[in-house]
Amino acid sequence: THTHTHQRTMANVFQRVASWLANEVIVKTLSKSPSFQQFALRTHQNVQKVSATSAETVKKMSESEVAAKVARALQPLPLSLALSL
Repeated sequence: THTHTHQRTMANVFQRVASWLANEVIVKTLSKSPSFQQFALRTHQNVQKVSATSAETVKKMSESEVAAKVARALQPLPLSLALSL
C-alpha cells in the first residue's frame, strides 16, 4: 500500500505540473492572438452593457414600486373604513 500511495502522489504531482504547463501555453497563446483579443473586448463590452441595463431596470422597478406605495398611501380611505374610525 505504501507503493500505491507513492504512485498516487507522483501521478497527482505530474497531473498538476501538466495542467499548469498547459494553462501557461494556452494563456500565452491566446493573449497574443488578435482574434481572441477582439473576442475578449467585445465580450467585456457586452457584459458591461448588460450590467448597466440591468442596473437601470432595477432602479426603475424600485422607483415604480415606491411610487405605487406612495400612491396607495395617499388614496382616501374607503367610506366604510373611515366611518369605523
